[in-house]
Amino acid sequence: MTLRSAYFDRSGIGGTPNLLLWGDADGISELSAILHRLALTNEDRFALTRIGEQVDGKAIIIRKSPSPLGLLTCPGGFEWALDAETLEWFSDLTSALARGNTPGHQYLETRGSGQITVLVSRDEYPDDFRPGLPAEPI
Repeated sequence: MTLRSAYFDRSGIGGTPNLLLWGDADGISELSAILHRLALTNEDRFALTRIGEQVDGKAIIIRKSPSPLGLLTCPGGFEWALDAETLEWFSDLTSALARGNTPGHQYLETRGSGQITVLVSRDEYPDDFRPGLPAEPI
């Protein structure tokens, strides 16, 4: 399995808008490494299409910004604008999730109101999970 993503509006997980990123330990570990690299280097953006599948067709760009703006809608998908401190914090959280011995998930939220929550899930959803179709975590 690789890292996959899908956006859910208010009828989605938890009844609030969120972006679900799901995969196995390797996929979550790769996401953690990308967040860490963006936090510590001059690289300022990364397209998740390089490491995963956007099953709903919505592209996701992670962008280093001066402040943690959170997940923002843009034409064709989303831009996840995070400052270096938040990138490192989210890297630590996803690294712990990847290293765990059991399936689980982690909410990655900035502190602004009205934010779209990013939910990272390890080994809780099947490879063939697709948005809009009923599916239960495994």
